[in-house]
Amino acid sequence: MIKVPDNLMVLSRTCFEVIDNQKIADELSELATCLYERAYKAKLKDRTPEDNRPEHAIIVLRNTMRICWHYRQAYL
Repeated sequence: MIKVPDNLMVLSRTCFEVIDNQKIADELSELATCLYERAYKAKLKDRTPEDNRPEHAIIVLRNTMRICWHYRQAYL
């Protein structure tokens, strides 16, 4: 069984720290964890350093969540 490395799982939980509604943050984190585990087992585990670092997708998600949450706060 392929397991996502612990450091990537810890990093993935940081994606939702910007969200100040704990219920929303927890639900999104749970969904993201399920999706990331599937993606990791299917493809991401095989990425080479030349392709992207292992944490690349998680960092992109974290930055996207930060932008979206700040936008939501500013315009809703």
